[in-house]
Order: sequence, then structure tokens, then C-alpha cells
Amino acid sequence: MMAGADVPSLLIRWVCCWWLLMIFATWPLWWGIHAFPTIPYVPLIEKFSPWVDPLAIMALLIGLLVGVFFPHQKTWWCIPVLCSTCWLVLASQQRLQPWVWHGGLIVLSWLLFSPRTASRWWLVILVTIYICSGISKLDLAFAHELGPTLLGGLLQSLGLSVISRLWSPKIWHTLSLALPAGELLVGILVAIPRTRTVGLILAMIMHGLLISALGPWGLNHSTGVILWNISCAGIALGLLVQHRQQQQTVLQSDSRSSQTMSLKTPFRLLHSFPASARHLVMASLLWLPALLVLFDLGAPWMGWAVYSMRSEKVTLYLTEDDLQKLPPSLQKWVEPGLPAGPCADLDHLHRLALNQWTLNELKAPMPPQKSYSMGVIQHLIEVNALERPLVAIGHPGSRWSAARTWSCQ
Repeated sequence: MMAGADVPSLLIRWVCCWWLLMIFATWPLWWGIHAFPTIPYVPLIEKFSPWVDPLAIMALLIGLLVGVFFPHQKTWWCIPVLCSTCWLVLASQQRLQPWVWHGGLIVLSWLLFSPRTASRWWLVILVTIYICSGISKLDLAFAHELGPTLLGGLLQSLGLSVISRLWSPKIWHTLSLALPAGELLVGILVAIPRTRTVGLILAMIMHGLLISALGPWGLNHSTGVILWNISCAGIALGLLVQHRQQQQTVLQSDSRSSQTMSLKTPFRLLHSFPASARHLVMASLLWLPALLVLFDLGAPWMGWAVYSMRSEKVTLYLTEDDLQKLPPSLQKWVEPGLPAGPCADLDHLHRLALNQWTLNELKAPMPPQKSYSMGVIQHLIEVNALERPLVAIGHPGSRWSAARTWSCQ
């Protein structure tokens, strides 16, 4: 991106391109028949999905292509993209991946506002992601559970895994907390105009480290997660270029042209709505889910609680008789293992690795909320006529405790 470039247009093209790539990377999630249960947000539309879903995904793909080549033709592509995404998500909860929510907010802001105002909202969205994601992981549960795994993946990708073998568990836990603390710090630096340049540079470095940790040389996570980090790094770069342009703009003609650009009507049908109402819509969609997640309510991914340990763990355990009722394609995801907590006195149980199964089937991770996991488990129990399943639920403790409390159903 060169100086003087139309950065908002380049950024929306970038977002559309990577949204397309992420859809293709998780194609089974959007198209085709798979064995993993589909849990809709609105059960009433489930019977229409076989006919409407293919049309919706085609409208989404075509809309994103139009956005790549004709970003300013908002009427022709923003509304189809948003409407088709809403339908597809309502038909399957698992489609509401963090990158889908992120992309939807970006496209909505592009539709509601002028390019320059929309790009300001993209900055606010990025800051919200970093701050909320950092806060959601800043606890002892993350330091003891997933934090060391992410840190180990990063060290492995950098060729430093040998050094880490000398560390004690206390060092592992302390350094693991540096990951969300650094993410929170980056969000604060990006939010402050005086430190925004440094913050955006650090944001690109942070995404580069995440790509390294989650990529094939590290933990080898799903492709969609890696592509989302690449997309965010590009957004940070574009916002950095725009920030530098604004700092260097001193000529009156440049100022006037920028003001003219920012005053352009974003979309004719929305012209009658005051700007304050449109800003309220964006703020509500961005911050209300984040506030709910801070109080351990709502959908974690909508509040940017990514890789957080604040969600409840739901695990299905099967007896040997129930195990034999599963189809062979599903039995390979079952492994011996006793449930934790108060269920540990029960033996001869097998754990169904739901997340590994969904990663294999849909190329995307499971949403972390309890309601979704219970929906999947209930579907499996009904379809396979399981007689003695055991559902173990691990409830997150306080932020100052790494221990979970367990209940069994």
C-alpha cells in the first residue's frame, strides 16, 4: 500500500479476498453432506436448509467477488453478503466462527458509513478484539491449561523447544500469562493515537507469532484460524498506512478531499437514518456481546473470547455397549479415558473427542458454548439410541483459581 492510495477500498478488497479463502478452507462447513450434527439457531428453518443453503452460499461467494472488484458498489454486494451470512449462520451455529463475525462487522460498517468512517470502525473493531481476547485469557486457568500448549507451539516453531525443557512448571505458567497480557497491551497501544503506530506494528508482529505457533511448524491448527490471523495482520498494515497518511496530511486540498470523501452518502436507503443511529447499531453489535462475555454470559466467540478457558467443558463418555452402537466412522474418534472430578469413580468409559471429530469433518473448531455442545451430544444420543451416556461438565473457576468444578449428567 503506497502513500496516497485509497486505503479503505484496498482494505475492503483485502477482507473480501481472505473471506473467500477462509470459506474454501472450511468448505465442508458451508457445502456438502457431512456426518457431524448440524445445530441451527432457529430450528424452524432447518427443513428449508437443503434448498436455501446452496443458494445462500452462492450469493455469499458472488457478493464477495463483487466486493473484490467493485467495492464501492455497496448496494450490489454488501446486502447479499450480509443476508446470506445471516441465513447460513441461523441454519448452523458452527458457521458463526470468529472470522465470520469479524468479516460481517467490517462489511456492515462499509455499508452503513463512508469509506473513511468505516475504516475508523475497523480500527475500533481491531482494538476491541485485542482487548477482549486478552482479558478473556488473563487468568490462572489459561496459564495452567491452554497457555503452555500455545507457548510450546510457538517455541517449537521457532526452534527453541530444547530451551523450554529446562523450565519449571512455574516458569511455564508465568510466561503463558505473558501471551494474553501482550495482546491486551497491543490493544491499548492501538487505541491511543500517540502510540498507534507502535501498536499496529506490534499487532502485525503478534499475528506473525500466532501464525508461527498455530501453523504446520507449531500446533498445526485449522487453516481457517491461520488465514484469519493473516487477514488481521493485513488489516493492521492498512490501518497503519492510513494512520501515517493522516499524520502527514497538511495541505488544505488534501484535507478538503478527505472531508468530501467522509461525507459521501454510504447507501441511499440509509440516508434517512441519522448517523448517530447507525453508530449505535455498530456499537451495540460490537460491544454488547463483549460485555456479556466479560460476565461469563453470551457466545464467547462473539465477545472475542478466543482460546479462553472461561467456557464450560462438555465431554461425552460412553460405555462399551454404547460404543458399539456408533458407526465405524465415529468410533475412531473415541478413546479410553476416565472423566474428571466427581465422575472419576466410574470405570470402563470411553471419551468421544468431539473437537477432533469436527476438525476432521468440517475443518473448523467447535463453538465453545455449553448449549452448542449439549445440542451435539443430544443429537448423538437420539440418533444412535445410546442408553447409558455420561456427560461431564467442567465449570470454570474464578480467575484466581485454575481448578474446575465438575458435574455429571
